[in-house]
Amino acid sequence: SCEVWYVNNTEISIDNVIDNLLYAHAKNCALLKESVMDFILVENKQEVLRRVSFRDAPGDVCNDLLAAVLRHYDKDSTIDDGENETDLRRRVSK
Repeated sequence: SCEVWYVNNTEISIDNVIDNLLYAHAKNCALLKESVMDFILVENKQEVLRRVSFRDAPGDVCNDLLAAVLRHYDKDSTIDDGENETDLRRRVSK
């Protein structure tokens, strides 16, 4: 699908993270939203905290981000074989 292509060919960065998150939310792109959340939570949480404003983000985007934070730190969030939801979505989309 187009979303899979976009996720595989777009480098999420500090400069475009909020735009990608808002786009994913507006267009209901679950894979893109999960990729953005992974970028924020796994790779760049301190930098995002310092440089990215979520002030104008809709409340439900902030709720989704908070839910992702909780899932990220929950040890039970992985599937039996160690894959998380993003890994499974990518594998199914291929």
